[in-house]
Amino acid sequence: MRKKRKTYLGLVSLLLLTLISGCTALTRNLPPVVGAPAAPTPLTQEGTPENEAAVTPFKELARITLAKGQIDYPEETSLSPDGSLVALVITSEKEQSLWLHHLENRRATLLLSIDKAQVEAGRLLLRILGWTKDNRLIFMRQGTQPDGIHHGQRGLVFYQATPAAGTAAQVTEINWLPVKNYYVRQVNLTQTAPEARVHVGDAIWRVPMTGTKPQPLKDKLPSYDGLFYPHLAPGGAYYVYELREENQNGIYLLDTTTGTETCLVPNGANLNFLPRWSPDGSHLAFYSAGLKAGHTDPYDKYDIIPAEDGPMPVAEEIHLITPSGKTTRLSLPGLKLAYFRWSADGRHLAFLAGAEKSLPDDDLRQGFCIAALWISDLDGNLTKIADLPEKDIFDITILDVDPQGQRVHFLAQEEEQSSLWLAQKGKEPQEIAIGNKGRGYFWLTHPLAKIGGSVFLVYDTEGARQIIEVNGDRAKHLVSGGWQTYLVGIRGKHLVYTCDSSDNKTTDLVLLEVK
Repeated sequence: MRKKRKTYLGLVSLLLLTLISGCTALTRNLPPVVGAPAAPTPLTQEGTPENEAAVTPFKELARITLAKGQIDYPEETSLSPDGSLVALVITSEKEQSLWLHHLENRRATLLLSIDKAQVEAGRLLLRILGWTKDNRLIFMRQGTQPDGIHHGQRGLVFYQATPAAGTAAQVTEINWLPVKNYYVRQVNLTQTAPEARVHVGDAIWRVPMTGTKPQPLKDKLPSYDGLFYPHLAPGGAYYVYELREENQNGIYLLDTTTGTETCLVPNGANLNFLPRWSPDGSHLAFYSAGLKAGHTDPYDKYDIIPAEDGPMPVAEEIHLITPSGKTTRLSLPGLKLAYFRWSADGRHLAFLAGAEKSLPDDDLRQGFCIAALWISDLDGNLTKIADLPEKDIFDITILDVDPQGQRVHFLAQEEEQSSLWLAQKGKEPQEIAIGNKGRGYFWLTHPLAKIGGSVFLVYDTEGARQIIEVNGDRAKHLVSGGWQTYLVGIRGKHLVYTCDSSDNKTTDLVLLEVK
């Protein structure tokens, strides 16, 4: 686990503690609950960076005043495929409610509410799962059900909301999965069926969004004290996970069509760990650590850097592998490789290289001395992008890799702030000015918010947040907001975000066309 890390990785995988509900025809036609639309107002455009003459051109297309309350952190699943609808969970003084916002007509519809006291007690939750390709919203209510045919039962109810003309929406219960006393670890929505994949207790379930009875995909999975989390491939064809059993030790694949479990890479002479899918699901990358020289302790035999919940993402080698087992090894003599990140197209992998270092017990920095930034293509061809600046840096987060594999944006975590950098092959790394000299930290969306070659970030300075556009060596100021400024997502050239109103009394949902 990285220590002293204040670079906020915008809930790039916020844990969904939820599941699914019933095959019944519980249908309600809810009347529209309209949030009074605020008239479009000019956006704040102060704080222009010193290296830029003008702000980013944009056009505000819609603005909706949200219901009063605390917004759950919006994710990419909040925004519909066509970008016209936004689903948000908002918790007020008495209720937690799910709202569907129609950006085109600037109206809001209340879909479902639950008692806030039940939420605070941990007995009930609302969660957004995502959208089908035809713009149906899938969400769920987890816990001891307060009403309906499952009243008093503990489990997960799955709903769909089908937007209709105007602001109406038809809410239908489409499936139910009882969970009894089990802990719900993950819920993922796949587009192919569509269906939900639910990791609950020691099993993974397949729950169709058509009302067909849920079926177990795999059972008798380990817990490892709550640290066992399978990773679903983009597209949903496989899960990947690590097993540490006496007769099953290594990285395993689970075929989600057949339920077949296969050992992709066994452990033995090497410890293989932290597998992560490429964005297109065609490859996995993972770390591989060899045996320590002269090791005698069976519990400390691999050359790793221990962290609180397992090894740090640092090893002598990084391996690239396909689900069929084709492997490419990456290594640099005398150096260790760390903190890799896939490019958005999945054709390149950027990583840090350096050496292990010894630190006093009270030093909060990681036990790894970062020296340089490298990129590999899928064939293992390595390119050194740059030596990294000699500063008192606690941590570095690779932000974005360009499609040509020649340029990387990264964040450097220093003592009291984050800084934004550009590294290009053959050039010294360059810090990018963002116009605000106050101490601050970045919030990132997952996947990263991008339009063309631009990356959009939220920069937080003592509760006042700015949305900035980063393109090459320039950072352009887009908008200023308050403490509830979040990037919701991007569709085409349209960007959706939330921000406090100018009088700080309400929060608005805003749609921009970025030019």
